[in-house]
Amino acid sequence: MLKKIIKYASIFLFLWIGSQVVYQTPDQKAMKEAVLSQQSTNNFTEGFEGVDSVAELFKEDWTRWHEVIIQNNKFSIRRTVQYCMINLASCITNERTGNYIAIEKNIRRRGKNSLKFYAAPFAKVWFGDSKAAIRRQLFDFGKGDDVYVSGWFYFKGPVDKRTAELQNLNQSMFLSLRSRNGTLRNIGEPGPGLFFSFRNSIGLRYDNWLPAMDIVQQDLLERVHVPLNEWVKIKMHLKLSDVSSEGLVEIWMNDQKIVGERAATLPTDKMKYSILEVGIGSNLNLDESQTMYVDNLSVSPTRFND
Repeated sequence: MLKKIIKYASIFLFLWIGSQVVYQTPDQKAMKEAVLSQQSTNNFTEGFEGVDSVAELFKEDWTRWHEVIIQNNKFSIRRTVQYCMINLASCITNERTGNYIAIEKNIRRRGKNSLKFYAAPFAKVWFGDSKAAIRRQLFDFGKGDDVYVSGWFYFKGPVDKRTAELQNLNQSMFLSLRSRNGTLRNIGEPGPGLFFSFRNSIGLRYDNWLPAMDIVQQDLLERVHVPLNEWVKIKMHLKLSDVSSEGLVEIWMNDQKIVGERAATLPTDKMKYSILEVGIGSNLNLDESQTMYVDNLSVSPTRFND
């Protein structure tokens, strides 16, 4: 009897995972068609000015943001990506929904606004990270291209220094590039991402279920810790290649270079990075929520725009 239960449970799990990978909802299909009808650009700047709500960041001319990712493990299972350009109502979040994104007017680097992200603890209720992030499509970075990303980030944490050092922020991604590639899962395959690791140290790793991707991190003995409760300037430069000797990863924090290595930054020579994701993309803390603010973000193919 037990063998039969295990057998049928395995079949059900296999079929469910397959449906998640292959099946596209009507919103997914409509979003894909809409994206393909737009013109790509590799230049983008955002200060979150001129708006009073997150909904106002989704413009009909596609010049700002396009999707949000909200996933709280205490609520029902659902697809994490909300396609705001197709269904704006699904992208409106607030504190009552648990994880949320909001325009912030008090903690800001420059101007009148920044963008706030809040993600509840992972809680281990079911598989899947606790998420609160925003996405922009329409980039077209491929092999041989340079990607320059810069922005100001404010990571909220304990005021007491020792408590902060002990706080576990491992594997909390806050900025990543992703691909829209019909030969793979077509839901934003993970690419290079900046994330917290080793007690608030900032590093760069790859969601390397894709083949041929290198992992790049700070030297453990000389790592620079990320300050909490203050604005931090972070810059990343990638030279894109599927060959380690041709790719390059460089990261600066407050203008101090903390990473500079040759590395494979594409899984294949045909891959294109077309999506920028910013926010709390993966809070794996079992007991601690995370809050982050971002301001004055820029992406460029030729230089830093800061």
